Amino acid sequence: LRIMLLITGTFLLTYTTSPIALTDGGEYTIAQPDGKTNVVHTTATGAVMHSSTCDNQSCVEQGEVTLENRDSRVLSNMIICLPNEVILEVLTPAEAGLEGK
Repeated sequence: LRIMLLITGTFLLTYTTSPIALTDGGEYTIAQPDGKTNVVHTTATGAVMHSSTCDNQSCVEQGEVTLENRDSRVLSNMIICLPNEVILEVLTPAEAGLEGK
């Protein structure tokens, strides 16, 4: 499951690939059929894994990813929850191939 967070120009692309504006931020629950759940908090500049049903909570401890800090983070522009198989990726519209759309 890959979730692309587009911050400049701002959209959230979920596994349904439906864009959601991130101008005011929000909370998004990713509920999978097998009971795995992740909750993502977004702002106009970034995202953080607020909670997860995974055992190790590593994804929650990875902190916020933004366009400003992604080059200095160990996982760059991603927050990864291995047990739940969820990847959050912060991209610009150009990186996601959506520039001008």
